[in-house]
Amino acid sequence: TSALVHRGTNELQITAHDAGSIKLSTSNTPALTIASDHNATFTGDITIDNSTPRIRMKPTGDAQSIRIENYNAADTLVSRIYGGTDGELRLETGTNGTEDGVIVKPNGAVQLFYDGGTTPRLATNATGVTVTGVLNSGNLNVASGTSTASFMHIGQNATGDNYAYIDLIGDTSYTDYGLRLIRGNGGANSTSALVHRGTNELQITAADAGSIKLSTSNTPALTI
Repeated sequence: TSALVHRGTNELQITAHDAGSIKLSTSNTPALTIASDHNATFTGDITIDNSTPRIRMKPTGDAQSIRIENYNAADTLVSRIYGGTDGELRLETGTNGTEDGVIVKPNGAVQLFYDGGTTPRLATNATGVTVTGVLNSGNLNVASGTSTASFMHIGQNATGDNYAYIDLIGDTSYTDYGLRLIRGNGGANSTSALVHRGTNELQITAADAGSIKLSTSNTPALTI
């Protein structure tokens, strides 16, 4: 073995006095290179072994940020983890590795983005989750809320007159809808409809001993 041994409590200094770099090598291949601009390049893996290992990155100013960047073989940035001194954390990817994929806000809110978009497709907030666009799910359960009521609003917070509808699709012929419950876009006095497709019957059934009432002006006109 060969050794460079320093005694005492002060530092051991290894200095390239001018613009030279410092290289630590094994098998005659540099494993660590420290350049004159203070940037360090590692070749191989870095293992941190401790009971509570950590990597600490501290910017020198509050307006600065920390970044962990991933490059491809062509030395092009493809993704990165970006953190601000306010506690916000971003996972960025896509074109040049700078498109938002995930943003975690300082208050813990999470936003998910798609393909370079600037509007979150999914965002958590103090009242729940906001989805922008279409939500595709195999099954959807609406559990009991904190109050006694459980509900689903379709078209809430609309800024204009829009259609609001629920489509049921149970076959491969009517792929748009087999049964539709729809509210029209004609404003406060728009039409509402229950639309059935196909040549078989539309059944409205009171499965037990209940009656069926059809009303207008909020008064029963027909009771079966």
